[in-house]
Parts: sequence; C-alpha cells; structure tokens
Amino acid sequence: MVALNAGILIVPKLELRIPELIIPSFDPEHHVYQLDGKVLPGVTSVLQAVGIIDIRWFTAQRREEGHAIHLACQLYDEGDLDPESVDPAIQPYLEAHIAYRRDIGQIPDILEWPLANTALGYCGTPDGVTFGKALEDIKSGAYEPWHRVQAAAYAYLLPEPMSVERRAVYLHGDGRYSTRTFPKAELWGDFNTFQSALNIYNWKARNK
Repeated sequence: MVALNAGILIVPKLELRIPELIIPSFDPEHHVYQLDGKVLPGVTSVLQAVGIIDIRWFTAQRREEGHAIHLACQLYDEGDLDPESVDPAIQPYLEAHIAYRRDIGQIPDILEWPLANTALGYCGTPDGVTFGKALEDIKSGAYEPWHRVQAAAYAYLLPEPMSVERRAVYLHGDGRYSTRTFPKAELWGDFNTFQSALNIYNWKARNK
C-alpha cells in the first residue's frame, strides 16, 4: 500500500489493462508532438490558432504558475512530491487538488500521457484518465466555454470516447475546488466544434 501525504491510501493497480493507445513523442519545451517523424498539432494549439481560446490574458507569469500547479498535482498523484519544494503561492491549489483526490478516492490510471488520433491527425495530453470512468482536466482558473470542446478532443484520443465522463476540476486559490461534468449526450456536438476548428487549422497551414 502506498500512503500519499494527505492521508489517502492508494492501493497500487495490479495488472492494469491499458487499452490500445497511440503515443506520439512530445517536446514539452516547444510543445511539439511528432508521430512517425511527422509533426501533428496539439488540441490547445488548434483552439488557440482559430481564436476559440483567447490568449491575450495568458501572461508569462500566469503560464508559469499554471505549469507549476499542474506539475505539483501530477507529482502528488504519482507519490513523488517533495512538500518542501512547493512554492507558497502554489500551495492552496495543491491543497484543493488533495481535497479533490480525498473526496473521490481515486487516482487516474494514466497521468499526463501524450496521445494521438491518427485518423484525424492531432494530439493532446489529458491530465488524467481512468479507463471506463473519467477523463480529468485540471484547471486553475474559472470555467470557459472552450473547456468542454478541449475535453471532447481529449476524449477522442481514446479508443472509446463515450466510455469516459468528461470532468473539469477547478482548483481555487483559497484551497477549495469545484467540478463541472460535461454530459455524454453533448460529446459529439462538442467534438464536432473541435473538428471544425481542426479543419480551419489545417486549411490555414496548407495555405499559409
């Protein structure tokens, strides 16, 4: 048994059957995905390129903070977090994440795995996937309508998109969290929006 630092007891998953996934290489510094030597666009890059995600308010400081929050949460889930390494500004978000994990009593089967959809030619990195149950997207800001589109695109990186519940987890600076579940009945509509964005992205890339 592995004890994590919030008193959650996690039983290691034995003989976990991971579905057939397509895993591209990923350069986190330049945020570039490649599969068989070909560069493929990422979900977030597609949504940014066509204007669905407004990046005007994404300051360098906010990006760094978001990255630090995600990393702390990932290391916590993996049982590798050094509590002394957590910046005080990040601590409330981590506490919110710990509270969320305590409440649901579950660690995803895979964390931060880059995945590819070869049929449509795009990639993405879901924050967490529990096969047959949930796809998690960790956010440190407020809800935005594009979150459901992003989560739909992530779901279609899995062999069975309808097998998971799309769940956005919002970590707040006061140590609390909130969640929003996007209905399975709306998955296709949300994904259709992403496909439209991907078509525009590819058209722009071809015509520069």
